[in-house]
Parts: sequence; structure tokens; C-alpha cells
Amino acid sequence: EKPLQTFTVKDHLQHAWSNELVHFPISFRAWRVPKALTLTDVAGNPVLCQVSGLGRSGWTVTGTVWTVVSVPPKGRTL
Repeated sequence: EKPLQTFTVKDHLQHAWSNELVHFPISFRAWRVPKALTLTDVAGNPVLCQVSGLGRSGWTVTGTVWTVVSVPPKGRTL
């Protein structure tokens, strides 16, 4: 199944980041708010997350997805 959105967390400071709480705004077109959303990594494995502020205005569903990530120096994740 094609992802609704893609997010990447990348280190530009040559610093190791461990267990950092990050959030991303989400916005996609749908006729109703979905009962469930899944965040996956690049391999397609589910990642623990929480969605807040999920709502719909017209045909657009918006909200915020929160998760915890670790990124090595000059690395990237999700």
C-alpha cells in the first residue's frame, strides 16, 4: 500500500541523537477520518507512534504524529 506521507529525520550537526521525541504534521485527502494510522520505517516495519489533533475539514484530514527516534552522526531514520 502506498504511504500517505513520508518523513525523514536526518542529522546535520554530526551529533548522535538518542531517543528523541519528534513530531510531524500530517495532511491527506480522505472522505472520513481513518480509525487507525500506522507509522512504518523504510523497511515497512511498524514504528510506535501517537497521533494527536486528528480531524477533518472538507476532504482534508490533518493532525500530528509523534514518535521517538535515534539517529547516528550524519545518519537518517524513518
